[in-house]
Amino acid sequence: MGERQAERPVIYIDPQKARDLDRDLTLQEIYYRSEGYYQTAEKMLDVCKKAGYKFTLSMIKKWLNCQALYQIYKPWPKFIQYASFNSIQTLNKAHQSDTIPMPHDKVGNRIYKYRGVIKD
Repeated sequence: MGERQAERPVIYIDPQKARDLDRDLTLQEIYYRSEGYYQTAEKMLDVCKKAGYKFTLSMIKKWLNCQALYQIYKPWPKFIQYASFNSIQTLNKAHQSDTIPMPHDKVGNRIYKYRGVIKD
């Protein structure tokens, strides 16, 4: 009998990975059930608290960003930062460049399809 116990394989389970798996399964069960639709992480956090789970908002946001369904129907950002060139006072401090298509620009035997534009 002692030889038989020595032959049994030992499986080591990482406790952090086990907790992560339990959390993922719990959030998956809450998010994909048919009773409710949780569009934001805050709504999902409220439901998790009512169910007795102690997840943080950052944990739920991280999990939601990995879900394909959430990425498709993710709410629009309230503010998007764009580059501003209003504070430039001197010439040649910043430049913008782009190419624009030109469908019918022919000079001699050459046909030009794009034009390079640089804005100072």
